[in-house]
Amino acid sequence: MENNPYDILGVSQSASKVEISKAVTLAMKRKQYPVDVIAKAQKSLMKSEERIIADYFHPI
Repeated sequence: MENNPYDILGVSQSASKVEISKAVTLAMKRKQYPVDVIAKAQKSLMKSEERIIADYFHPI
């Protein structure tokens, strides 16, 4: 993944699924990134396997 999903959604690596869902709504309102990029970031953080990969490629 070329973009950091945590930066796209504006959440920390310890964010819960509820916080991620709220961040998706806020990211859509900000319109800083295209909708498909926001959706891909949400998908990668909601699935535990993909979240581990995101954590590896984008450490704190």
